[in-house]
Amino acid sequence: MSTLLRLRSFFRPYLRLVLTAYLCVIFNAGSTLVVPALIGAAVDAGIIRHDVNELIRYGGFILLFSFMRGMAAFGQGYMGEAAAQGVSYGLRKALYRHVQGLSFSFHDQAQTGELMARATADVEALRNFTGRGVLQIFNLTLLLVGVTVALLRMNWMLAVLSLAVLPALVWRTNQFSRRIRPMYRTVQDQVARVAGLIQENVAGVRVVKAFGREREEIERFTEANDRLYGDYLAAAREMAVNAPFLDLLSNGSTLVMLWLSGVLVMGGHLTIGELVAFYSYLRVRDPGHANHCGQQAGRSRAAGGAGAGRVPGCVLRLPPGTPGAGAIELGGRAGPDGGVGGRHRLGQDDHRQPHPALLRRVCWPGAGGRL
Repeated sequence: MSTLLRLRSFFRPYLRLVLTAYLCVIFNAGSTLVVPALIGAAVDAGIIRHDVNELIRYGGFILLFSFMRGMAAFGQGYMGEAAAQGVSYGLRKALYRHVQGLSFSFHDQAQTGELMARATADVEALRNFTGRGVLQIFNLTLLLVGVTVALLRMNWMLAVLSLAVLPALVWRTNQFSRRIRPMYRTVQDQVARVAGLIQENVAGVRVVKAFGREREEIERFTEANDRLYGDYLAAAREMAVNAPFLDLLSNGSTLVMLWLSGVLVMGGHLTIGELVAFYSYLRVRDPGHANHCGQQAGRSRAAGGAGAGRVPGCVLRLPPGTPGAGAIELGGRAGPDGGVGGRHRLGQDDHRQPHPALLRRVCWPGAGGRL
């Protein structure tokens, strides 16, 4: 979470979009919570009493709030995605600017594929998390609180029984988050390794062919690709196990509440409309019915958290090999060594002899300065 907080400076230019998106989330959750109560009232006032006018009136209210929910969902998705695209735009600019200002010694050790993965896959994971993941988590939190309050007002016994399953859900969610986030981090690291291998072989294909190393390079890439495939399968297996477990908890609690609510209806302590509204609220709250939204939020949170551990460290913190306080700054136009903005910072020993990276770029410009 501390790493994600470091991204707040990228959100400042899009503060209005972010606030508007969260307002739309509130309206979306509020409209969602009103519809089950209207359905229950329509059953009691319209169907049970055979009153067509009441049924039409409540049907109109249901359509109105459903339309409001749709408009709020559109605003939530559009505003949130617009702000997330702006954040990813700023991250890519900051990353590119930071890489351009690094020293020769850093680029001698860094892999181009690793930098490309950070600028594409990791930034994209952060965009999904900040644009959809955080908003979905906020929306699910509002729905959980709102549904709990509505159930307590309707029938406290059924509400307490429905809440009994929450500790197990919280425990499973925490276990799932702890397991899936390292898996996504491993996947993103392995994607960077595969991208690095591709970049090295494309840039140095002449050397590979000159020394007859095609078979060895294919085997090296196949090994890295197989490891990436296994990492993806491990993450997919964890996601596949989580969904049925949540469904089992949800259906088990629903079965017990069905028996108790039937007893309450037959005893006259609960109306048919209240029973319909109660189970409509459960469909909103329970992970068995809101599983798709919850799974998306969980995936984006895990991937975004893993990406946040990689991108800000490269953008906001100077890595090893960056010129320090003893560097000498030379003015003038940027030469063929790729000085940024017409000025190149040299270390204390850089003026004694040409840098090896510069020699490789001059002797073999087609390799992009790397062997």
